[in-house]
Amino acid sequence: FIFFCFFFSSRRRHTRQRSVSWARRCVQETVSTQSTWDTKEFKELRMYEPYEDPLFDTYAGLTKDEAAFRKSCIGKIDYTIGIALMKGTRFRGSVVIFVELMKASEDLFIDYHGKQVSYVSFNGTKKSPAGIFLQQRIRWPIEDQIKGKNRIEVVYENIFAADGQGLHHTITEEDDYFHTQFEAFHAHKVFPCFDQPDIKGTYQFIVFAPVEWNVISNELTETLAREGEGYFDYYITHYGIHKIIIEKQYSSPPMMHIFRKTDLFSTYLTAFVAGHYIKMEVDIPVMFRKEGAGTLIRAFFRPETAEKMYASINKFFKNTICALKFFSEYLDIPYPFSKFDQVFVPNFRYGGMENVGCVVLAEHFALSSTQNYSTLYILMHELSHHWFGDLVTMKWWDNLWLNEGFATLMGHLCIAMAPGLEEFKDQAWASFNREKIRLYAREASIDHTVSAELTSTYNSERIIDCITYEKGGSVMKQMMYILGNDGFRDALRTYFKAHLYGNTIPLDLIACFIHSAEKYKRSHLVDISSVSYTHLTLPTSDLVQISVVAVSLKK
Repeated sequence: FIFFCFFFSSRRRHTRQRSVSWARRCVQETVSTQSTWDTKEFKELRMYEPYEDPLFDTYAGLTKDEAAFRKSCIGKIDYTIGIALMKGTRFRGSVVIFVELMKASEDLFIDYHGKQVSYVSFNGTKKSPAGIFLQQRIRWPIEDQIKGKNRIEVVYENIFAADGQGLHHTITEEDDYFHTQFEAFHAHKVFPCFDQPDIKGTYQFIVFAPVEWNVISNELTETLAREGEGYFDYYITHYGIHKIIIEKQYSSPPMMHIFRKTDLFSTYLTAFVAGHYIKMEVDIPVMFRKEGAGTLIRAFFRPETAEKMYASINKFFKNTICALKFFSEYLDIPYPFSKFDQVFVPNFRYGGMENVGCVVLAEHFALSSTQNYSTLYILMHELSHHWFGDLVTMKWWDNLWLNEGFATLMGHLCIAMAPGLEEFKDQAWASFNREKIRLYAREASIDHTVSAELTSTYNSERIIDCITYEKGGSVMKQMMYILGNDGFRDALRTYFKAHLYGNTIPLDLIACFIHSAEKYKRSHLVDISSVSYTHLTLPTSDLVQISVVAVSLKK
């Protein structure tokens, strides 16, 4: 019998030696080498059935109609996300989703654009990934749907992003660095989720990484625990993390970074960054925080850029504090999150990204002086997003201008009005107009409207341009001129207080403008509904034709 077992396991090992599946390899190695793992652990490994999406390279996307239907079915959502970061080409994850279901449907699914799923369960019922994982979607079988609270678990593996969208891995001569970029439709490349802006959730990230790395996310770190020490195994069990995601992956025991649970916001605003970053911080007064606590401001940067950052860090923090105070008072809403981190990363796709409490900035900003207007504007733009986009978010990507048009205007407005930034005050509106003219000329071929026709996420990246940003900002500036400074400010205060942690469409904002116009007796100046409709639905920049007539003057 012993000879037969040895022969069978050896034969099995050789016939599957080319398998790329990490979980199956674990099982095979256990059998063939007679591992010291006990019977219980071996049985747990057999829970996993790794399956690769055969249509991984085929874009699936999400339509506006699918998103609207899914929103009608789903209520509150809470995510616990375990991510194992390591050197190489792949990462692993384990997610637990608690979701309130308002109505069942055969058409419900979870977005996941990943290479492999090895475990899926719905309310404790395990499902074969081969039957439900296809073309970047995990189908939710109707027989496993319960009205009310549901528990979904997924264990998975994916590759790092090569285009900067998803989880990006940068290898330098000194170290490895990781950062996420999820706008517009990329969060589901890092963890299975309902990836649309109007299904907001709370998130708790648990990230495993080498001990020497810093890990930054949307919230502050709650606990650190190293494998083999203290309460590490307890936390694994408590948070529902599948330990297989870290098995045999690290040369030395990894550190577990457990972050606090976040406030409510959209999936595309989640983030984490990891690597050998240097940290500097300052705690600012009570007046800026919603719960009466201080707001922690931190900056993270690579050692290679430290000399430049040390020279300008005091100015950097001063400008951030001035902006926080300005927005908190102007909008009459204290900074709505627990901290404000700005992380300067290498090889970032854009200038900056307004992830809640964890703004990611292209590293070259760290190498330029904070005295530079363009650099200061980017910082103000991303900070303003914590109200315009993070706290109140557009319902669907066709009205991205509700985020970006606001932030474009408010970044310049802050520099023009905030006490402490007088050095740059005179440059604000000249820069606003100059940048608008430059981008209009450069992107003259763009023909979409500010409020775009966008029926799918397929074209969601297409509207990240001067129409959404600069023309959207110009629409807001026009409203500020019509309503006056006080009327415009009060309209924004009404808008935010009516839609805290919610999602909006243009009519929600226009209604606040109309109400403010009546309150400040400016409604007779212009029909705000008509002007708003015209500005939001005309393609590209408005064109005015001027006819010049030559007149011959005779004595």
